[in-house]
Amino acid sequence: MKLLTIFTREYEQALGAFVSAETDAGRLSRRGEGRAEGLFFLSCAFDAKNKSGEVVEGIASLLEYVAIQENPVYRQSPALQNIALDLRGTPVHAENIKKLRAFLQQNRALHLEGYVSFRMSDYREKLDLLTYSVIRKILYAP
Repeated sequence: MKLLTIFTREYEQALGAFVSAETDAGRLSRRGEGRAEGLFFLSCAFDAKNKSGEVVEGIASLLEYVAIQENPVYRQSPALQNIALDLRGTPVHAENIKKLRAFLQQNRALHLEGYVSFRMSDYREKLDLLTYSVIRKILYAP
């Protein structure tokens, strides 16, 4: 079993929902929660050798949600948020999962906003390009 502590400043509800769903599905075991230095954290254990990767997929989805919420344009537009979810079937999503899996093998702590800011630049860039293309279509539509 791999012990992981996930920290967040802004996404306590989303993190709690994720951990609860994964715990109910039997993929995570909740070990503790609390606050430290203004951050909310949840500690949990999971089978890191599980080849199906459902926990890693779930964490990747949570991180992508955070990336969408951190973008001010997407935060204000539910329609754009739905469009952004289409990135889940793309190579950038697969690369996020690959990088996340490697990160989780070497680390026992994950800060949601920090990971998004420093390790998901390709994903954030794709979100910006998606925004640009949608705005361009709106402005230049016949």
